[in-house]
Amino acid sequence: MARDLTAGMIAEVAAAALRPVAFVEVEVVSSPLAPVRVWSGYGSKSWNGHTWLGVGHFGGISAIAESTEVFANGIKLTLSGIPSDMITTALADLNQGLPATVWLGALSEAEAVVADPYEAFSGRVDLVQVVEGADTATIEISVENNLIDLQRPRELRYTDADQQKL
Repeated sequence: MARDLTAGMIAEVAAAALRPVAFVEVEVVSSPLAPVRVWSGYGSKSWNGHTWLGVGHFGGISAIAESTEVFANGIKLTLSGIPSDMITTALADLNQGLPATVWLGALSEAEAVVADPYEAFSGRVDLVQVVEGADTATIEISVENNLIDLQRPRELRYTDADQQKL
């Protein structure tokens, strides 16, 4: 299924050598207008008018599940190798409810991003966990799909007071 893939992405997927890449954007408390932007390679990469920081083998994304039913599938983002003294800063910046987005794309032979990577997942930060080691730590960020809101109770009543608020 081609979904919303551009002609360039379809050609890259069908090519003999596919060079997949993932881009992750997570909004942070300290700088809501400049979210954290990382990609699955090494060094910096320019795409979509922004510079993305490479996390290489230090970053990870769990499987992105899809179903034919309306179901809120979540994902887990992992970043390891964080110095222990930076954990407090990282935890203060990652709050529940902040937006996170994952794009899947490909690189050309010239290491350029093939036009318009596919937005594979969009949701909000749910839970942030830290697994500490001796010198470094790993942060695991659970991100829930926006459909999770369908499972939350609504606090709206059909009383006169609630109707007046509307």
